[in-house]
Amino acid sequence: MICRDNPQRSLRRFRRGSAPAPPKSRLCLALSLGSLPLLRRACLDGAPIVTIHAVKIVVIEDEALVRSMVLRICRTHAVGESVHEAADGASGLRVCLDTKPDLVLLDIDLPDCDGLDLADQITAALPRVRIVVLSARTDDYHLHRVFTRHFQGFVDKNDQPIDAIEDVLAAAERGNSYFSPTVQRARVALRENPQTFSKLLSEREQELLRLFGQGQSNEEIASALGLAPMTVQNHRRNILGKLGLHSTPELIRYAAERGFARFRSASPKAE
Repeated sequence: MICRDNPQRSLRRFRRGSAPAPPKSRLCLALSLGSLPLLRRACLDGAPIVTIHAVKIVVIEDEALVRSMVLRICRTHAVGESVHEAADGASGLRVCLDTKPDLVLLDIDLPDCDGLDLADQITAALPRVRIVVLSARTDDYHLHRVFTRHFQGFVDKNDQPIDAIEDVLAAAERGNSYFSPTVQRARVALRENPQTFSKLLSEREQELLRLFGQGQSNEEIASALGLAPMTVQNHRRNILGKLGLHSTPELIRYAAERGFARFRSASPKAE
């Protein structure tokens, strides 16, 4: 016997992030992801066993230990050759273009690029791909950028065990998103705070705040952006006024506390 539901149709439902499948198609999704919990539920419902193509997953994570643990969990939930990996942005983009994954687990703090800019490149090439962020960067600036991109989840490395990846995959099986509790609370706080930077500053001012936070001079920023130094100076003064700050050191501290700027040490990151 075969499953009444068309296997490819079940797979398309997962990729669209649609509602949970009925009992007969639940087994199709269970087998596509190799999910033992979902498989047990499907068998209890009496759905017959079928074989369908695997959902493809790409893990882009530069820390080898974290990447290996995430891969191990994914490979227990996905069929055989369906899980791929990359350790940096350039190879991650190549793997995504080659394999056309359904789900990408993405570290946004990569050694060769901004992970959120990489996500934009991936979604431009693969509009239907689902992206879940893996990161310890839960500052206001990065969370704001994540929320404006409509990703399907965020796992907070600071606050959650590696087993959270199982929750991500279970949510994906149901066509749902997964955001860690700390990130959910931060989203509410950003939305309700009338003084958050995203409600006070324009996108151009946010870009300049990132550069001011790195301690760059008006002349350096003007040269990099093709602006007149006086224009940059005016922007600096306007940003200070909007944020209620009074000096460049205060501006640098504000930028650092909210994630606009970060000063790396010479040692490898420990996030």
